[in-house]
Amino acid sequence: MTKKELLNKKAKLIRNINVLKQDVEVAERLISEREGELDYLNTQLKKVNSRVNRGEFYYYLFFKKTSEISTATGVEAGDIADDDRARHNNYYFEKVAAQRRADRIKLDFDIDKWQRENDLDFAPDWSDGDQDKYSFSYNHVDKKLEVDVYTQMQSQGYFFSCREVIEQFIKDLGDDVKRVMFGVGL
Repeated sequence: MTKKELLNKKAKLIRNINVLKQDVEVAERLISEREGELDYLNTQLKKVNSRVNRGEFYYYLFFKKTSEISTATGVEAGDIADDDRARHNNYYFEKVAAQRRADRIKLDFDIDKWQRENDLDFAPDWSDGDQDKYSFSYNHVDKKLEVDVYTQMQSQGYFFSCREVIEQFIKDLGDDVKRVMFGVGL
């Protein structure tokens, strides 16, 4: 074999190796993506099954009084208490998820109580396009709760009778609302 033939063969082999290296990089990336998808599906399957294995810990909400809620730890025994908690969506794999739910329920109680005491159970009349209905949203750029006014379009959430009332609400409960509803300051 001549030197030229050897050099051509060497160049071809180097190109083949480089192509194979690129293929390996693509394959490794695809494998990594598929492993991530597999982890996600395993998590979703666990949620669908909604139960841990017998003898493993899970968390649930414990209601002491209407407005006193705490998280508790259970050990899966397959008994009626475990069955009831799972059936009523009071069964959490992680303590932080149970605590988030407890915080939201507590906040909902606090908002309802605040509205009863300060806004006289204001009930928006959606058939009255002239009635202003005030609500709030969180502006992530300005990092603050903002007052929104509605007349005919309804969003999900709480509504207040006037700007002054909702501004007082934001002063009183705004920090809790930002933390629990919008995950700000976590």
